[in-house]
Amino acid sequence: MFFDPSSQHLNQFRQTEEIPARLQSLVIQGGNRRCLISRGIQILSQQIVHPEFDLYVHLVFSKDSIELFGKATVKKWLWVIQHEGDAEISFAGGESFALKANQHFFVQAEGAKENRFTFSQGRSVTVIVSLKPAGEKVVRQFYPDLWKRLQSKQDVTLHSSTYIEHYYREGLIQLVVPAVLLSAFLSAQWRMLLLLFCRQLNDVPLAEGKVVLAKQLLDQYPAQAWNLHELARRVGWNVQDLKTVFKRIYSVSPIEYLRHVRLELGILLVRSTTKPIVEIARECGFKRAHHFIRVFKAFTGKTPGQVRRER
Repeated sequence: MFFDPSSQHLNQFRQTEEIPARLQSLVIQGGNRRCLISRGIQILSQQIVHPEFDLYVHLVFSKDSIELFGKATVKKWLWVIQHEGDAEISFAGGESFALKANQHFFVQAEGAKENRFTFSQGRSVTVIVSLKPAGEKVVRQFYPDLWKRLQSKQDVTLHSSTYIEHYYREGLIQLVVPAVLLSAFLSAQWRMLLLLFCRQLNDVPLAEGKVVLAKQLLDQYPAQAWNLHELARRVGWNVQDLKTVFKRIYSVSPIEYLRHVRLELGILLVRSTTKPIVEIARECGFKRAHHFIRVFKAFTGKTPGQVRRER
């Protein structure tokens, strides 16, 4: 859902393609976006479409508190994450939440009805994961205890740990990912967030906990010469179960995910450093620079040198 001012104030805003400087740090490349500006108020709403959910990132800057409205087209589950600032949120179904930074919750929003979002003065960032039927199926099948809590309307408003905050900040907001990788990347990240959410609820099965550990190892040590046998040994599991459950949760195999992590790191280093390509390749786990260059170009359409010259 996109945010709109109240109908009586809508004519005070103008829509612009030019993103104000204070909002540019959270611009997501490749998504749909809308920027509304009024005196002392700037609203940037962005959307990324995924087969399992629609991801919305809303950045609001206001000199005073402001009231905005969002409407779901049909009845659906929303995962709302208050990344920065304070907000009071009232849903048409009657639920109300007062959130501070790094709190998050699940709620079922009524279709075609307005939900009210009141933000305090200053900068606020709200992330909304709007589940599609395929996304609901993921929760039902793989996180049944969480699904039961949602169906029984148990309180699922939580404070984020630093670890969860890292994953939605790096995984759902600041997206620097080649377009061909975006869907798989978001699938992996939101499943990881669901696991961490369930961990806070003490609903994480042992098997999924091992998969979380395997993913952490790949994230933290991408340059290591990983294979399935070594990864399974490190998490204390057998190869086949690790491979099966990892793919069930993240939609890719451990080795495919490792390739993504290495490529993402390579893109970051090419764009943000002056390190030689040979050194970057080595830090990303590639034994030969020409292999790194070939993979880099296959996913981005450009060589590392071309990307570097465009900075």
